[in-house]
Amino acid sequence: MQTGTQSTPAAVDETTLRDIGVLGVSGWGPVFLEFDLTVTPAGGAALRRLARSPLVDATAIRARQATLQYLASRLSSLPLRDLAATADGAARYLGSSYVALPEGWLRAWLSVRGDQTVAGPLLDGIRALRALLGHVGVLVEALHEAPPTAAELIAIRSTLEAGLALPAVRRLRASGPAAHTKLAMLDRALREVEREWLQATLAALAELDALAALARIGARTGYAYPEILDDGARACFVELRHPLLPAGVPNSIAFDGEHRVVYLTGPNMSGKTTFLRSCALAIYLAQLGAAVPATRAQVGAFERIVSAIEVSDDIQSGVSLYLAEVRRIRALLRIVASGQRTFAVMDEMFKGTNIADAQDATCAVVLALARASRGTFLVSSHLTEVASYLADTSSIALRHFVVVETEQGPRGDFRLREGVSTQRFGMRLLEAEGVLALLDVIA
Repeated sequence: MQTGTQSTPAAVDETTLRDIGVLGVSGWGPVFLEFDLTVTPAGGAALRRLARSPLVDATAIRARQATLQYLASRLSSLPLRDLAATADGAARYLGSSYVALPEGWLRAWLSVRGDQTVAGPLLDGIRALRALLGHVGVLVEALHEAPPTAAELIAIRSTLEAGLALPAVRRLRASGPAAHTKLAMLDRALREVEREWLQATLAALAELDALAALARIGARTGYAYPEILDDGARACFVELRHPLLPAGVPNSIAFDGEHRVVYLTGPNMSGKTTFLRSCALAIYLAQLGAAVPATRAQVGAFERIVSAIEVSDDIQSGVSLYLAEVRRIRALLRIVASGQRTFAVMDEMFKGTNIADAQDATCAVVLALARASRGTFLVSSHLTEVASYLADTSSIALRHFVVVETEQGPRGDFRLREGVSTQRFGMRLLEAEGVLALLDVIA
């Protein structure tokens, strides 16, 4: 069974998902875990599939938004929590390989009275399935008012209605709570004749669980559904925050036809990398159809979301840090050169080589990106000297963060400003952390 809006998924690779916190070093990362409010294991698996496949078509994204907004308005009346108590038992029952209980009344009664090691678990599974189907009836009623644009919900409702219409399902729902023999007589029909349809019902419920988790994002304070633009080379965020920092300092930024590249400077601890991740995550969430952590937003439908943030060497393969950086930027530039609508973030390119080469390479890459009419790029760097070579390019905007002195030492104020940073805080941070004092005592 396939439900929902069909669209070619955006190519968000494993590296980008790790860079922005959707994936962790092993398994799923802190951002995904923050939003995984599914109530069933199957729903969690469905959410993981959605997380790997952002939508790229503006119409498909708007349809997903309609689905999530409708679900958000009905969450209090949907018995999703009740699914958790019955879905696993029903799934285990339908997936069991026990020989089916006989259909005849006498033989079914003898089976129930006889081998309880088989009949007992099967009867428990049938009861779990019956309880689950009761909740399905409530869900179908709640989904009847879904708007025509909520294609995924309409597909899910259609699958659930088909499951409820199965002959054995109707008999099961009508059976009494203590009718052990009647339940046994239904086993063959449920697990052999109608198993495929019932498993499709479970898959639809898992997808609904996953979509409900995405819908809950929009109920958070400070989140808004972005306006989805047909032009995929633009994005604008008002009072954007990182989703893991709800009390963080909000910042606004616009990537438009005039400014396709933002070159971001600032000292250590000023907030550059977190801001890169915030922007990339907002684009990513928008293309899942979810709300974003901003008070207002406009986002184009990008075909690729790509990052170069946490690049590292590989000793076993003989790949140095600089070579790893070069290869990651090469992969990114190949995507841009292909003409795909691309949103990319790059943090401290070419830090694995000497300053002169890093400046020349950074300048060359940024000037090339400024010519890419189907891309939007956010580049952070400590190389403030490069900015002088970029200032006359109209499609490049210069922005920076600052660090301020506090009673606790140097701290970023995390407010995005126009222009180029002139601060040097590397030595000051060494002093604040006691490194310079240690240098004085070394014999």
